[in-house]
This record gives sequence, C-alpha cells and structure tokens, in this order.
Amino acid sequence: MDSLTFRRICAYAIDYIFIVLLTTMVSGIRFLNPTYDDYASTYSEYSDMYD
Repeated sequence: MDSLTFRRICAYAIDYIFIVLLTTMVSGIRFLNPTYDDYASTYSEYSDMYD
C-alpha cells in the first residue's frame, strides 16, 4: 500500500470519528433535539432493567 492511500484512509478515519463525536454532542443538546426526553426516559428504563 503506497503512502498516499494510507494517508487517505487515515484522513477518512479521522473525519469519521470527528463527525460521530460532533453528532453525539449536538444530539445531547435538548433544544436542538426534540426527542431527547423520550430517549432519556427509554435509556433509564433499559439501564434499570440491566441493573
């Protein structure tokens, strides 16, 4: 594998990680995500079930 291909794969991986982190942070903001309360209540139900 040549250097350019390896650099492009690494750049893609870094971009992907950055987008996932950004999306996760934005989805945790209540006024930007109207379904956050539903998610939080469902998550607490599942965590109680697994505990």
